[in-house]
Amino acid sequence: MPLLRDDLLEPLDADLDTPSWDKSGRWRDTFIDGVLDIDVFRGRHYLIPIGISTSVWFYDISVFERLGLDLRRPGASSSMSARC
Repeated sequence: MPLLRDDLLEPLDADLDTPSWDKSGRWRDTFIDGVLDIDVFRGRHYLIPIGISTSVWFYDISVFERLGLDLRRPGASSSMSARC
């Protein structure tokens, strides 16, 4: 990302070490474990995640078998998405 590579963004680590809103600890301690590890560049935090989601697909395997799709092979999810 050019903004990070060219040092045009300010790291947020000092801000993450400020007191949390309820003063019970640091702001960084209010995030779910591992969330802040997602956006680290050169050992510093430049982004704060505002949301995390997990997409789940439920499907009837017989429908995909009729279409000739083998969902166990690599890249199968791309084929599945293209046909939906």
